[in-house]
Amino acid sequence: MDQVPTREEINVHNSLDEQSAAKNFFGKSQADAEEMFRKSSIYYGGDLMWMGPVAFRFYMPALIAYVKSPDATGDSDIVNCVAGTLELRLEWEPEEMRKVARELKDFCEYVLRDWEKSEIDLNIYCGTSQDLEKLGLDPEKILPAWHFDLRTRFEKLCERFESLI
Repeated sequence: MDQVPTREEINVHNSLDEQSAAKNFFGKSQADAEEMFRKSSIYYGGDLMWMGPVAFRFYMPALIAYVKSPDATGDSDIVNCVAGTLELRLEWEPEEMRKVARELKDFCEYVLRDWEKSEIDLNIYCGTSQDLEKLGLDPEKILPAWHFDLRTRFEKLCERFESLI
């Protein structure tokens, strides 16, 4: 897709999150979006979760370019944000994700190959279900145990995208 998404392609259901994404991304090229991610990856990266699928497919390459750039060194927050975005979109829009499954599988494999670049804090993003138990919470009632390990989440994302190819 080479055309900048329309406001309606960003804001499909008129939710507040989509309105925010439209405010931030409407009229922006992929190069503009990549620069936005460089300025505040987590702020703008969160919009990718909620924008419409056409807009997501248009802007995700800009986020991928940012994550692969030297500017993303140490940006573990965006890696975690992307995992959640991809998991959500796979759950709710698997057919839309099929259209970019190869590219997203390649991206997830890149994250795993270049894991050290993101400087993932194991205390934050690779916790265990025991961490929740220490807080008196039942981890199985919250999320499956594998969900607490960001590396495992990306491995599962690779598998899911492979199944769509």
